[in-house]
Parts: sequence; structure tokens; C-alpha cells
Amino acid sequence: MDAQLPRPLVLVLVEDSAADERFFREILKDMPISTTLKVARDGEEALTLLRTLGEEKDPLMPDVVFLDLHLPKKDGYEVLAELNKDARLCHLQVWVFIIAENDLSKEVLERRGLVVAGYLLKPVGVETLTQLLRHLRS
Repeated sequence: MDAQLPRPLVLVLVEDSAADERFFREILKDMPISTTLKVARDGEEALTLLRTLGEEKDPLMPDVVFLDLHLPKKDGYEVLAELNKDARLCHLQVWVFIIAENDLSKEVLERRGLVVAGYLLKPVGVETLTQLLRHLRS
């Protein structure tokens, strides 16, 4: 009997920069972990996507959400606030992109009581992302 392969990790990237999305895809392409990537380019699109995942039409809930805070339509803070209030989505692991270790976004998130799994420095390195995805897989 063949051992069943684990399902790919389902990742959601919420990013309005096409260059950053391409860079992220390139990292995933060479990764030793199987992934499925879904992308939203603004906050409203992210919320719509996340609310439809896990339903009959698209039954796989994401394993992790990578969120840029500076988005059109609804910013990342608004997205997080809505996710944190949604009983079905509040458990999602959301990793927020920051541009420096001392990024003021961390303080804003904390002051607003918004919960995140962690922070990733932009641009994300291959080793950092691989390590995070391996941790999620275990």
C-alpha cells in the first residue's frame, strides 16, 4: 500500500505589489515543500477570499496567511480586525510583513489588540520561509 502524501500547504498571500508577489512565487517554486498559493491584491479581496475558503466550493482552509499592512481599499489593520472578530477565521495563522525589526506597525497592532502569529521582514528570505513552512508541516 502506498503511503499517502500530505496535502500541499495552503497559503494565502495578501499583497498589492506585483513585484513582491512574483518574488514570493519564485521562493515557493524552489521550496522542498508542496504548497498551493492563493493571492489577494487588496483588503476587500482578501476578506472575500478568506470567507469563501473552507466552504463547499473551495474546501481547504489556509494553513497560513501572509499579510501586507499597506493595502488599497481596506488596509491590513482592517483585515486583521475583521478576521479577529470572525469566529470561523480568528484561528488563522496570520504573519504580517514588516520592513524593519523596529517597525512601528508592531506597536499599532498591539495597541489595537490585533492578534498575529508573527512578523516577516521584507523581502522574505528563502531560509526564513522554508523554516516557517516546515514548522507548519510538522
